[in-house]
Amino acid sequence: MPRGNCEFKGTGGQYFVTIIIHLGLFTLLTLGIYAPWGLVRLFRLKASHMVINDQSVSFTGSGGQLFVILLVNGLLTLLTLGFYLPWALVRFFRWRAEHTLVNEKPSQFTGSGGGLFLFYLIHLFLLPMLTLGIYTIWGMYRLWAWKEEHSRYGGETTSFGAGFGKFIWISLITSILNALTFSLFMPWSICMIYRWQIGGLAVGDDPGTTHFPPVKNRARYVILLVLIGLLPFLAIGFIIKDAPRLYFNVIEEAIKTSRMTPLPIPAKPVLKISPKEKKATHHKKVQKPSSPAKKPVEKTRASNKASPPKPGPTPTKRVSEASSVRETQNDKEQLAQLNDTIKNDQRNETAFFNRGWLHLKLGNLEQSLDDFNKSIELKNEDADAHYNRGLVHIRLENYKSAIEDFNRAIELDPTAVDAYCNRANAYYELGRYQEALADYQAALRLTPKDANLYYNRAVVHLAKGDRRAAMADMNKAAGLGQVEAKAYLKSH
Repeated sequence: MPRGNCEFKGTGGQYFVTIIIHLGLFTLLTLGIYAPWGLVRLFRLKASHMVINDQSVSFTGSGGQLFVILLVNGLLTLLTLGFYLPWALVRFFRWRAEHTLVNEKPSQFTGSGGGLFLFYLIHLFLLPMLTLGIYTIWGMYRLWAWKEEHSRYGGETTSFGAGFGKFIWISLITSILNALTFSLFMPWSICMIYRWQIGGLAVGDDPGTTHFPPVKNRARYVILLVLIGLLPFLAIGFIIKDAPRLYFNVIEEAIKTSRMTPLPIPAKPVLKISPKEKKATHHKKVQKPSSPAKKPVEKTRASNKASPPKPGPTPTKRVSEASSVRETQNDKEQLAQLNDTIKNDQRNETAFFNRGWLHLKLGNLEQSLDDFNKSIELKNEDADAHYNRGLVHIRLENYKSAIEDFNRAIELDPTAVDAYCNRANAYYELGRYQEALADYQAALRLTPKDANLYYNRAVVHLAKGDRRAAMADMNKAAGLGQVEAKAYLKSH
């Protein structure tokens, strides 16, 4: 076996500052901008420790030159989605060879971008893929060999014969030591590679120089590696061939059993009605409507709820149960008093408001709507009137009109939790789930312990198909005592 006539004499300690400080720290601090100057420093140091065929070596390139080369070729590589990379590498190899002087004579690089592209396609892509990555280490060795076999140090014939076995050993030992020392062993790793690389060069045409044969693949080894890489695929093929019906039956059964049964989606939310009421302020004093079974709730919300339709949950609707003045007379007497008041004073806004509330309570929706229309005509800045008219629209299933009234109520009173909740319910009815979720969230910011809000939001999540979010809200609602949520979790 021929022996090289070149030598590398550097040690890891001599390279510590250059690699750790210049190529490591300075490059990191400058976000990579200093890298070309750090590399040039490394190339000069390496050249000073090389002996090529008993001749000294020097490097004359500059960081500025390398910066331009890396910038231009890096952009071309980026613009071509990496396709230009082989030509970029050849441009770098050629610049480096031209500035590597052996006994003051420049070196040369004779490789081409097309040649490197073909090499990369075969040795660093196809063969590693066909061998499940086993060929990769040999491909890297072949890249070293390709680069040196296309170099002419000092313009003279050059061949490469560094051993593959030593390359594997160096790669393995340096990887382990760098991992153990957090890369502080890197200077010694670099020197080991340089010593292996330069020691495997034969340069010159002197009678005593025996050149290495070109590095080539042995066909039988490549075929063996490809077969090893194909074995798993061949095994899978035989299994499918021998038992296709069983295989696909198992897969189909697994898919069937993994499907989740969709949760039932409610048809419409449950109303929780509580229109707001107020005292008379115009002319004749109005006797306030009363309800013997309920306490005044002016700024609170009622707790009565309709049962959710089966089989699925439905959101509770909150509509603040308006309190009457004093609950001492029956509804007919209250209505008669309000009729008399309005007959005597057609501009008594409070009377129209209270009669609209009473009609809503009694289920006379058209009369209630007329009264709230008149109340708002007389006093457009009343948030409660807009809110209560929104409730009438909800009952009449005029959801777009309801949303307009709730918009106005919230504009006049941004803390109107009930308006947010009922507007969310109207959005839900229209299938505008994202807007409904936003309103429930706004309401929860005002009343974070409201179980019904969590339940309603869970229903919207179910309608959207987001089971995880729905179950989280259901659990929260159940934890706060929401009856429908508890029932739903128990049945699912």
